[in-house]
Amino acid sequence: RADVAGHAERLWQFGLQYGVERDLPPRNLAFDGVTADGTLVAGTKLLWPQTELIKACTARVEFAADAPAHALGWATFEQVRAHYFDATGVRWVNQLARDGTVSQPVAPARILYHVYLAVAEFDRVLGQHPAP
Repeated sequence: RADVAGHAERLWQFGLQYGVERDLPPRNLAFDGVTADGTLVAGTKLLWPQTELIKACTARVEFAADAPAHALGWATFEQVRAHYFDATGVRWVNQLARDGTVSQPVAPARILYHVYLAVAEFDRVLGQHPAP
């Protein structure tokens, strides 16, 4: 919708600039908290914000054919698989420290809903196009 497109664009750009790890590996994961001026207040990385980042990337690709969002969506998906899930893909951790070490090994059951939707949207939109 044209009446909200500008707001969505500003939120997207703010999130990219301040809310996504660019400095320390694992990169391309969303932080748990930043202030309205972009100050990092929680450098930890819960699984839930990663699922939201994946869904935001898929929306950008679907509605704006955004190539950088396509790349970020794939990168985030791969980082989530590598750092949050075990080799079976059926057990996951809830939170990483900024350096990628596990800080909360037990994830609440409610996270399954978010993981399922992120994977479904990823498969529906980004899974149809190879990683850049």
